[in-house]
Amino acid sequence: MKRLIALFLIFIMCLCSFSVTNAQTEIKIIIDDVNQSYDQMPVIINSRTLVPLRGIFEALGAKVEWVDETKTILGSKGQKTVVLQVESTSAVMNNKKITLDVAPKIINSRTMVPVRFISEALGAEVEWIDETKTVVITSSKYREELINKEKEEKGLVIIDYDTFKKNYKGYENGFAKIELIDDVFKVNVTKLPEKDLQVTLNLLTPISGLIQKGDVCSLNFKARLVSGGDNGTGYIKAWVQASNNDKALFARTDVKSDWTECKMPFVGIDDMNGLGFRLGGSIQSLEIKDIEVINYGTNKDVMTLPSTVIKDSVTVAPVISGEVSSGTPSEPAKPAQKIDGLPDGGMLVVDANEFTKNIKHYENGFAKIAFDSDVLKVDVHTLPDKDLRVYSTVQKDISSLISKDDVCIMVFEARLISGGDSEGKGYIKPWVQDGSTAKALFARTNVGKEWTKCYLPFTGIEDIANAGMRFGGAIQKLEVRNFYIINYKDKATISQLPSTIIE
Repeated sequence: MKRLIALFLIFIMCLCSFSVTNAQTEIKIIIDDVNQSYDQMPVIINSRTLVPLRGIFEALGAKVEWVDETKTILGSKGQKTVVLQVESTSAVMNNKKITLDVAPKIINSRTMVPVRFISEALGAEVEWIDETKTVVITSSKYREELINKEKEEKGLVIIDYDTFKKNYKGYENGFAKIELIDDVFKVNVTKLPEKDLQVTLNLLTPISGLIQKGDVCSLNFKARLVSGGDNGTGYIKAWVQASNNDKALFARTDVKSDWTECKMPFVGIDDMNGLGFRLGGSIQSLEIKDIEVINYGTNKDVMTLPSTVIKDSVTVAPVISGEVSSGTPSEPAKPAQKIDGLPDGGMLVVDANEFTKNIKHYENGFAKIAFDSDVLKVDVHTLPDKDLRVYSTVQKDISSLISKDDVCIMVFEARLISGGDSEGKGYIKPWVQDGSTAKALFARTNVGKEWTKCYLPFTGIEDIANAGMRFGGAIQKLEVRNFYIINYKDKATISQLPSTIIE
């Protein structure tokens, strides 16, 4: 009897020496955020968690072989290899000998291996959560995916505030003074210039290579109005542009007397080379700091980014100093040809041939625009946050061909191939404007499925600079042809001209 009791005590001591945690204390295994389920529950032996062999290897995307004669486990993933043997604490990892804290074991006909050793040998990270008895494993591939997702969400800072400050050279002219004091740009506009661009705060470092066409980005900064301003709002017009002055961003942002978080999203265009702020639109004192540009790449939807852009503050055409940035010079106006529905006596400002040869397109990753047999084909495949992200502009200097109070009309034919707005109409919003934001024409026109003659009359304003059409108000396919702008001066009235403008 004493002998039986002694053997029983020895058996109990052996069990305790292994410190095995049985199924009553459930061990949870999570791999790449997925809960694992095994036919043999994980166990803890000598403070080390063991899990079924194939379950852990396969979940981590590794190959595993079992050599039954020697009870040997051969695992591999890419260039990483591991060799273990049942009931042996000797192992080999990447051709190096390792001593394990606990040997692999066979429990209920299942080969159990130490989860931490296997996971880390295959490049994964392991975390033990004692409160819930959970092993959390994150593979290298999943970790990379999480990092990329975080980058996409938070974006990559391509220009930080230190870079902006380092490249600042100071600014003072007869209108304003800008100083960098205590890490803050102090702007003091004491005299109103003729144009807002006569007071600027610019980044002098080229940004080519940092922003590609189609990249979704945001210009972020903090600003506040100290005094003056435009009806209680600080005047800051931010711009990001290409070497040919085409603008990816050209808009005002809302700035009040308290520090304001300003966020101005935009989509990259070809050959990006500069950014900055126009500050000369008002007599004012401003403070600006923490300027940065974040690039979210091409997988982000610009519409999901926060924005403090003032609605309708964007000038759609690439205009600098009130002049057309590029394009053909104007020629003396010629008599307009006879067009159905229009009176005689008008002079051509732009004809169909000039429209075909001198138009430039701004697709910004949302659309594709091209000419085919004198027909402008527009395919807006991604809806932008603003209609002005997709447009075409006539690259011709028309400043001398239209004067203030001249009676004019824009005429073209268009049709909707597919898509369109909620009412099934094509979205075309033509404009004629000066060198800032004043518009002589800025209205939608009615466009249906059949070829539609579009008439948009307008009255000239001073310093007419450019004309064009916005298409970015709907996902759609459109065609446009036979574009004209005709000036009647005082030989007709607006009421005498036909109109397809949508009120």
